[in-house]
Amino acid sequence: MLRNVRLIRLFAFPCLAGLFAFSSCEIINPEEEIPSYIHIDSIHLNTSDKPPYNITDAWVYVNDDLKGVYELPATFPILAGGPNNVQIKPGIEMNGIALTRIPYPFFTAYITSEDLIRDSVITINPETNPTGNVVWEEDFENVGITLQATSQSDTAAQRTDDPSIIFQGDGCGAFILYQNQNTFEAISSNTFAIPYNSSAIFLEIDYKCNNQFSVGIFANSVSQSIQVAPSLVINPKAQWNKIYINLTQEINAQINALNYNIYFGILKDSGVDVAEVYVDNIKLIYL
Repeated sequence: MLRNVRLIRLFAFPCLAGLFAFSSCEIINPEEEIPSYIHIDSIHLNTSDKPPYNITDAWVYVNDDLKGVYELPATFPILAGGPNNVQIKPGIEMNGIALTRIPYPFFTAYITSEDLIRDSVITINPETNPTGNVVWEEDFENVGITLQATSQSDTAAQRTDDPSIIFQGDGCGAFILYQNQNTFEAISSNTFAIPYNSSAIFLEIDYKCNNQFSVGIFANSVSQSIQVAPSLVINPKAQWNKIYINLTQEINAQINALNYNIYFGILKDSGVDVAEVYVDNIKLIYL
């Protein structure tokens, strides 16, 4: 009887060992799910403004789950097949900084139903529309402009219609410091009331420049007007560029403010004889 018990044990252990080995292999090497693939070349913005729009990324959701953020153009895998709801939110580099990528709250999401095919690529061509509450737009198409120099400025804000300079339409803003001038500052001619604790407040600008320039706000209360430190200092750019400047924190911090002005400032950089900053399609917007 003891001999039989020992034999059972002797044969039982190899069987258990084999079972464990088989189970381990299944855990280590599970059957891989075959993905489907989506290709997005770019996201089209329905606007009369001229590109570039600097929509850099696609935030991709499948059945309301975020699957990834992809720099465009992109081809990427999705672990799903068959009909699925796909939502694509246009993404930007906030303040022109690559490390601060966000889905831009002032572009609508593109929503579609797609039949995803495993081991195959489908192409989606998303479109988006501008949204939000616009409180200031300046496109420099009129002779009069909605910017005025402050007492700190050595020169005035101007409009130019030089076709070798302008970005779009018939004119653009020109902030120029010549050899004997070192400081420029201009504020919006009008004030803008923005509801306190708005969820997002941005300033959109097209620009090109050979000198740094700054952008910030004046916060106006009943008793005083406070110039807040610049929200952003923008570096020189030889070609026209679009930037999305986040003013949410600066404006919401001014709990006593009734309204605001936007200001632009230039201090001439070392080695620059004539500082030139050109701007167009200024838009102040909030949610």
